[in-house]
Amino acid sequence: SSGINAEYGNDMSGNGYETASTGSDHERSNTSGHTELGDTPTGSGLWPRWRPTSSTELARSEKRVLAFVQTPLTIYNTQTSHGKVRTFRSPQVNGKLPLVMLHGMGAGAAMWVLNIDSLAKFRQVFAIDVLGFGRSSRPTFPSDPEGVEDMYVANLEEWRKENSLDRFTLLGHSFGGYIACLYTLRYPERVGHLVLADPWGFPPMPDRTEPLPLRWRLVINVLKPFNLSH
Repeated sequence: SSGINAEYGNDMSGNGYETASTGSDHERSNTSGHTELGDTPTGSGLWPRWRPTSSTELARSEKRVLAFVQTPLTIYNTQTSHGKVRTFRSPQVNGKLPLVMLHGMGAGAAMWVLNIDSLAKFRQVFAIDVLGFGRSSRPTFPSDPEGVEDMYVANLEEWRKENSLDRFTLLGHSFGGYIACLYTLRYPERVGHLVLADPWGFPPMPDRTEPLPLRWRLVINVLKPFNLSH
Protein backbone atom coordinates (compact mmCIF):
# COMPACT_ATOMS: atom_id res chain seq x y z
CA SER A 1 0.00 0.00 0.00
CA SER A 2 1.06 3.60 -0.42
CA GLY A 3 1.54 4.05 3.33
CA ILE A 4 4.15 1.31 3.41
CA ASN A 5 6.04 2.66 0.44
CA ALA A 6 5.97 6.23 1.76
CA GLU A 7 7.19 5.22 5.20
CA TYR A 8 10.11 3.12 3.98
CA GLY A 9 10.90 4.97 0.75
CA ASN A 10 10.50 1.74 -1.25
CA ASP A 11 9.04 1.62 -4.75
CA MET A 12 7.47 -1.80 -5.35
CA SER A 13 7.41 -1.39 -9.14
CA GLY A 14 10.75 -3.20 -9.40
CA ASN A 15 10.01 -6.26 -7.28
CA GLY A 16 7.81 -8.33 -9.58
CA TYR A 17 4.78 -6.04 -9.91
CA GLU A 18 3.73 -4.44 -13.18
CA THR A 19 2.17 -1.06 -12.50
CA ALA A 20 -0.72 0.50 -14.39
CA SER A 21 -2.70 3.55 -13.34
CA THR A 22 -6.48 3.11 -13.10
CA GLY A 23 -7.81 6.55 -12.22
CA SER A 24 -7.59 7.28 -8.51
CA ASP A 25 -6.66 3.66 -7.77
CA HIS A 26 -3.55 1.75 -8.70
CA GLU A 27 -3.60 -1.78 -10.06
CA ARG A 28 -0.62 -4.12 -9.77
CA SER A 29 -0.48 -7.59 -11.31
CA ASN A 30 2.26 -9.76 -9.90
CA THR A 31 3.95 -12.68 -11.60
CA SER A 32 1.56 -15.19 -9.96
CA GLY A 33 -1.44 -13.68 -11.75
CA HIS A 34 -2.93 -11.97 -8.70
CA THR A 35 -4.24 -8.44 -9.05
CA GLU A 36 -3.63 -5.97 -6.26
CA LEU A 37 -5.78 -2.87 -5.96
CA GLY A 38 -4.60 0.10 -3.93
CA ASP A 39 -3.24 3.62 -3.98
CA THR A 40 -0.41 4.52 -6.32
CA PRO A 41 2.97 4.05 -4.58
CA THR A 42 4.76 7.32 -4.04
CA GLY A 43 8.21 6.13 -3.03
CA SER A 44 8.63 9.22 -0.86
CA GLY A 45 10.34 9.37 2.52
CA LEU A 46 14.10 9.70 2.84
CA TRP A 47 14.65 8.26 6.30
CA PRO A 48 13.27 4.93 7.48
CA ARG A 49 11.77 4.86 10.95
CA TRP A 50 12.56 1.99 13.29
CA ARG A 51 9.79 -0.54 13.82
CA PRO A 52 9.86 -3.81 15.79
CA THR A 53 8.75 -5.46 12.53
CA SER A 54 9.20 -4.37 8.93
CA SER A 55 6.15 -3.66 6.77
CA THR A 56 8.34 -3.91 3.70
CA GLU A 57 9.50 -7.41 4.62
CA LEU A 58 5.90 -8.34 5.42
CA ALA A 59 4.85 -7.29 1.91
CA ARG A 60 7.66 -9.35 0.39
CA SER A 61 6.77 -12.37 2.49
CA GLU A 62 3.13 -12.08 1.47
CA LYS A 63 4.14 -12.08 -2.18
CA ARG A 64 6.36 -15.16 -1.77
CA VAL A 65 3.63 -17.11 0.01
CA LEU A 66 0.96 -16.17 -2.54
CA ALA A 67 3.16 -17.57 -5.30
CA PHE A 68 1.86 -21.01 -4.28
CA VAL A 69 -1.76 -20.04 -5.07
CA GLN A 70 -2.83 -20.82 -8.64
CA THR A 71 -6.28 -19.23 -8.36
CA PRO A 72 -6.20 -15.60 -9.55
CA LEU A 73 -6.83 -13.42 -6.52
CA THR A 74 -7.86 -9.80 -6.27
CA ILE A 75 -6.04 -8.22 -3.32
CA TYR A 76 -7.13 -4.92 -1.87
CA ASN A 77 -7.68 -2.96 1.34
CA THR A 78 -11.26 -2.61 2.60
CA GLN A 79 -11.62 0.65 4.50
CA THR A 80 -13.67 0.63 7.72
CA SER A 81 -14.03 3.13 10.55
CA HIS A 82 -11.32 1.18 12.39
CA GLY A 83 -8.79 1.25 9.55
CA LYS A 84 -7.95 -0.88 6.54
CA VAL A 85 -8.66 -4.61 6.30
CA ARG A 86 -6.41 -6.51 3.90
CA THR A 87 -8.71 -8.59 1.68
CA PHE A 88 -8.06 -11.49 -0.69
CA ARG A 89 -10.89 -12.40 -3.08
CA SER A 90 -11.19 -15.25 -5.57
CA PRO A 91 -13.40 -15.12 -8.68
CA GLN A 92 -17.14 -15.35 -8.15
CA VAL A 93 -18.88 -18.74 -8.39
CA ASN A 94 -22.61 -18.59 -9.05
CA GLY A 95 -25.08 -20.51 -6.94
CA LYS A 96 -22.92 -20.92 -3.87
CA LEU A 97 -22.65 -18.87 -0.70
CA PRO A 98 -19.27 -17.15 -0.59
CA LEU A 99 -16.82 -18.34 2.05
CA VAL A 100 -15.22 -15.83 4.44
CA MET A 101 -12.16 -17.12 6.34
CA LEU A 102 -10.74 -15.68 9.57
CA HIS A 103 -7.26 -16.76 10.62
CA GLY A 104 -6.01 -17.41 14.15
CA MET A 105 -3.84 -15.49 16.63
CA GLY A 106 -0.51 -14.27 15.31
CA ALA A 107 -1.27 -15.34 11.75
CA GLY A 108 -2.66 -13.76 8.59
CA ALA A 109 -4.78 -14.57 5.57
CA ALA A 110 -1.76 -16.29 3.99
CA MET A 111 -2.22 -19.20 6.40
CA TRP A 112 -4.94 -20.43 4.01
CA VAL A 113 -2.53 -20.59 1.06
CA LEU A 114 -2.75 -24.39 0.75
CA ASN A 115 -6.57 -24.36 0.98
CA ILE A 116 -7.59 -21.53 -1.35
CA ASP A 117 -7.23 -23.40 -4.65
CA SER A 118 -9.39 -26.34 -3.54
CA LEU A 119 -12.05 -24.15 -1.90
CA ALA A 120 -12.22 -21.62 -4.75
CA LYS A 121 -13.27 -24.35 -7.20
CA PHE A 122 -16.69 -24.55 -5.57
CA ARG A 123 -17.40 -21.05 -4.21
CA GLN A 124 -16.02 -17.54 -4.03
CA VAL A 125 -13.49 -17.22 -1.23
CA PHE A 126 -12.66 -14.19 0.86
CA ALA A 127 -9.69 -14.29 3.23
CA ILE A 128 -8.80 -11.28 5.36
CA ASP A 129 -6.02 -10.17 7.63
CA VAL A 130 -7.94 -9.73 10.87
CA LEU A 131 -7.69 -6.23 12.30
CA GLY A 132 -4.37 -5.89 14.13
CA PHE A 133 -2.67 -8.69 12.16
CA GLY A 134 -0.92 -9.14 8.83
CA ARG A 135 -1.11 -6.06 6.62
CA SER A 136 -4.33 -4.74 8.16
CA SER A 137 -4.38 -1.64 10.36
CA ARG A 138 -3.17 -1.63 13.97
CA PRO A 139 -5.84 0.46 15.69
CA THR A 140 -5.98 1.28 19.38
CA PHE A 141 -8.21 -1.32 21.00
CA PRO A 142 -10.40 -0.73 24.07
CA SER A 143 -8.94 -1.73 27.42
CA ASP A 144 -11.84 -3.99 28.41
CA PRO A 145 -12.45 -7.43 26.85
CA GLU A 146 -16.06 -6.68 25.97
CA GLY A 147 -15.00 -3.55 24.12
CA VAL A 148 -12.44 -5.51 22.11
CA GLU A 149 -15.05 -8.11 21.19
CA ASP A 150 -17.51 -5.42 20.11
CA MET A 151 -14.82 -3.75 17.99
CA TYR A 152 -13.97 -6.97 16.14
CA VAL A 153 -17.64 -7.72 15.48
CA ALA A 154 -18.40 -4.15 14.34
CA ASN A 155 -15.36 -4.14 12.06
CA LEU A 156 -16.34 -7.45 10.44
CA GLU A 157 -19.87 -6.13 9.86
CA GLU A 158 -18.51 -2.97 8.24
CA TRP A 159 -16.24 -5.14 6.10
CA ARG A 160 -19.27 -7.20 5.00
CA LYS A 161 -21.19 -4.10 3.96
CA GLU A 162 -18.24 -2.64 2.06
CA ASN A 163 -17.87 -5.92 0.12
CA SER A 164 -21.62 -6.11 -0.63
CA LEU A 165 -22.10 -9.54 0.93
CA ASP A 166 -25.61 -10.47 2.01
CA ARG A 167 -25.08 -13.96 3.46
CA PHE A 168 -21.99 -16.13 3.56
CA THR A 169 -20.37 -19.17 5.10
CA LEU A 170 -18.06 -18.09 7.91
CA LEU A 171 -14.96 -20.15 8.72
CA GLY A 172 -12.79 -19.31 11.70
CA HIS A 173 -9.62 -20.94 12.98
CA SER A 174 -8.46 -20.57 16.60
CA PHE A 175 -8.91 -16.90 17.58
CA GLY A 176 -10.68 -16.38 14.26
CA GLY A 177 -13.18 -19.03 15.38
CA TYR A 178 -13.88 -17.00 18.51
CA ILE A 179 -14.52 -13.88 16.41
CA ALA A 180 -16.70 -15.91 14.05
CA CYS A 181 -18.85 -17.07 16.96
CA LEU A 182 -19.21 -13.54 18.31
CA TYR A 183 -20.23 -12.27 14.89
CA THR A 184 -22.73 -15.09 14.32
CA LEU A 185 -24.39 -14.49 17.69
CA ARG A 186 -24.78 -10.79 16.80
CA TYR A 187 -25.74 -11.21 13.13
CA PRO A 188 -27.17 -14.73 12.67
CA GLU A 189 -29.13 -13.66 9.59
CA ARG A 190 -25.85 -13.02 7.75
CA VAL A 191 -24.26 -16.44 8.35
CA GLY A 192 -25.52 -19.36 6.30
CA HIS A 193 -23.07 -21.84 7.82
CA LEU A 194 -20.58 -21.49 10.66
CA VAL A 195 -17.42 -23.61 10.44
CA LEU A 196 -15.08 -23.70 13.45
CA ALA A 197 -11.57 -25.16 13.14
CA ASP A 198 -10.01 -25.69 16.56
CA PRO A 199 -11.77 -22.56 17.87
CA TRP A 200 -10.26 -20.52 20.69
CA GLY A 201 -12.22 -19.80 23.85
CA PHE A 202 -14.09 -23.08 24.17
CA PRO A 203 -13.65 -25.30 27.25
CA PRO A 204 -12.46 -28.86 26.61
CA MET A 205 -15.09 -31.49 26.05
CA PRO A 206 -15.91 -33.21 29.35
CA ASP A 207 -14.69 -36.73 29.82
CA ARG A 208 -17.91 -38.70 29.66
CA THR A 209 -17.27 -41.97 31.45
CA GLU A 210 -20.92 -42.99 31.70
CA PRO A 211 -22.97 -43.74 28.57
CA LEU A 212 -25.97 -41.60 27.73
CA PRO A 213 -29.32 -42.84 29.02
CA LEU A 214 -31.06 -45.23 26.68
CA ARG A 215 -33.83 -42.75 25.79
CA TRP A 216 -31.29 -40.17 24.57
CA ARG A 217 -29.40 -42.75 22.54
CA LEU A 218 -32.68 -43.72 20.85
CA VAL A 219 -33.44 -40.07 20.05
CA ILE A 220 -29.99 -39.55 18.56
CA ASN A 221 -30.27 -42.68 16.40
CA VAL A 222 -33.66 -41.56 15.10
CA LEU A 223 -32.41 -38.07 14.19
CA LYS A 224 -29.09 -39.07 12.61
CA PRO A 225 -30.50 -39.68 9.09
CA PHE A 226 -31.87 -36.13 8.98
CA ASN A 227 -28.40 -34.56 9.48
CA LEU A 228 -29.82 -31.56 11.32
CA SER A 229 -26.50 -29.70 11.25
CA HIS A 230 -27.18 -28.62 7.60
